[in-house]
Amino acid sequence: MSGIAVLILSIIGFVLSSIAAFTCDFVGVNGYNWAWVTVGFVGYDDHLDWKEGCTGHNLDDVDSEWKAALAFAMIAFSFAFISLILSILYLCKGANATSYKCLSCLSIWVMLCQGLSLIALASDYVKRFSINDQVHIEKGAGSAIAAIVIFFILAVVASKTGGEEDHDETHGGAEPLLDNVQGDIVVTTTEKEMEDGTKIIEKVTTYPDGRKEITTTTETPV
Repeated sequence: MSGIAVLILSIIGFVLSSIAAFTCDFVGVNGYNWAWVTVGFVGYDDHLDWKEGCTGHNLDDVDSEWKAALAFAMIAFSFAFISLILSILYLCKGANATSYKCLSCLSIWVMLCQGLSLIALASDYVKRFSINDQVHIEKGAGSAIAAIVIFFILAVVASKTGGEEDHDETHGGAEPLLDNVQGDIVVTTTEKEMEDGTKIIEKVTTYPDGRKEITTTTETPV
């Protein structure tokens, strides 16, 4: 169940990170001519009736804060995609606790990069579109903030996922028939009956030094 939760959180985080990286609506400002201008990492849109769509940035005009924010947004998107792929593989293959802890560390890295993408809010480049230097959070920045929360939760959940070992000695529903303690030697016998009537008897002998000796016999009905 935890593996499914990790996968769901990875999907949500990836979608939010994608929106933050590939939108014209990361932040919004009050522009000239009474226009509401939104600016994103792929371009800007002044939302005028006669000019629809996203206009690309002139890289010569972009300042260092915006470039840094763009870089962190792309890094977050890339590693969010990797975390999604790992979540799928881990769920399908039944990864252990160590693998999920690595995914947890990766989620923290994505969370940090996603947070650093918010330095776009302090970019002077955005303020060039504004008449009052006020920058407002739009869909992209909101998605980035939501992604930070999701990847934090993902890191916590992933750190507690995996390694759920089945300590039941019955192995698939077989009931233990006999538990003997011979000095420091423990002998456990289990019996499982198959659909065709065949009985599989497993005897596990545990020695004081930790060694285990497993003996399996099969009884076929006559």
